[in-house]
Amino acid sequence: MNFPIDKRSMRVIFVSHCLLNQNSKVFGLSTEETVRTASEVINFLLEKNIGIVQMPCPEFTYLGLLRPPQTKDQYDSAGFRSHCRKLAKNIVSQIENYEKAGVKVLAILGIEGSPSCGVNWTTKTGDKKTKHVQEKGIFMEELEKLLSGRKISVKIIGIPEYPKYGNIEETMKLLESL
Repeated sequence: MNFPIDKRSMRVIFVSHCLLNQNSKVFGLSTEETVRTASEVINFLLEKNIGIVQMPCPEFTYLGLLRPPQTKDQYDSAGFRSHCRKLAKNIVSQIENYEKAGVKVLAILGIEGSPSCGVNWTTKTGDKKTKHVQEKGIFMEELEKLLSGRKISVKIIGIPEYPKYGNIEETMKLLESL
């Protein structure tokens, strides 16, 4: 099928909801640092004319905005996993649709430290305090399983909003290389 030529870049990146909407985070988790990091990433994508597809926030769509902060193990239930799988199926369908039309899906961006969208880092309940562990969040686990099952290869990159989760400059270089 021949389409008329227009100004689209034919490139998109799927992003965790809170990169575009800090208002979806648990109260107290939107800081100057998270806003600055999100702005840097989003401005970079806009400057490069890369389409931005906002994924739904699994935690917000499951428990709403007035939810308490929770760790991966607190969210890890059959109900929440089923919810994440349903959201992930929709994302995989969108990715297939873009690729079928010739649009390159450059990456999926998660948020390091998130119990849902962590790519390399998430949080778990520890002795008397939350601990940071090198694992994927629940939504990213479910999304990766579905992508793998459909033999879709898309780079999944974690955005470190805080230095304890990685170096944002290195992450920006990785985005530049896409």
